[in-house]
Amino acid sequence: MSKFLPNQSYLGWKIAVTVFHVIAASTTIYRLVHRFRIRRLWWDDYVLFAALIVDTAFWPIYWARSPQPAVPSAEFIKKQRVLNSYWLTMFLYILILWSCRAVMALSLVRIFPPGHKGRRWSYYLVGIMVFGGIASLIITTVTCKPASALMVASEMKNCARGVNGIVVKNTLFFVADCISDLLLIITPLVFFWRIKLPTQERCLVLVFSLGSVLTLTAAVAYVIIANTKTVASLKKNASLVNLGLAATEVRL
Repeated sequence: MSKFLPNQSYLGWKIAVTVFHVIAASTTIYRLVHRFRIRRLWWDDYVLFAALIVDTAFWPIYWARSPQPAVPSAEFIKKQRVLNSYWLTMFLYILILWSCRAVMALSLVRIFPPGHKGRRWSYYLVGIMVFGGIASLIITTVTCKPASALMVASEMKNCARGVNGIVVKNTLFFVADCISDLLLIITPLVFFWRIKLPTQERCLVLVFSLGSVLTLTAAVAYVIIANTKTVASLKKNASLVNLGLAATEVRL
């Protein structure tokens, strides 16, 4: 048992993740159905639909986890390695997270009229989000030496390290998170606050920015919590907590 935390409840984590999943999925479906009915589907909706599909696949994968028995069988170990593989954890997490950021940037595009500099900048922002997602995939795959094609995080060796032995991929991933969310927070405020808008529209701009503030806060909290000795001391339950935190972040 961890010196800092009690043994983790698999059912408790699964229920918590499910609650966030249901809220995120239901609001997303409502948005897509509404846009479809009024015939205003656009690229942001299509990308969001793809993210919803990936997120829906991520949910049962998390539920497939189970506590490790005192004497784990070979079949159990094999199953856990598959569930902890890069392709069923970090890969899906990155796809969902950066797809949602691209959706927010695309949502800005459709607000501005053609030819407006705000629209051009929003397209640049979309490109930045796509680049950030691709860069995150590359960073998380090439900075460590995998032990197998599954690329299980706990089996990674010879990870590139920076100052004070900090793993490079963790630092770069966090920096990319901060930059992307800050851009999504600042951009609408800079462009829209220069335009005379009714109070209701200004409130919508604030809500848009606050959405990215929430994501940034979740990213910071995830990095702080996931990299503490508290979570690391959970050992066999560490992946349950890490993925639970990641699943919560992407649904915010």
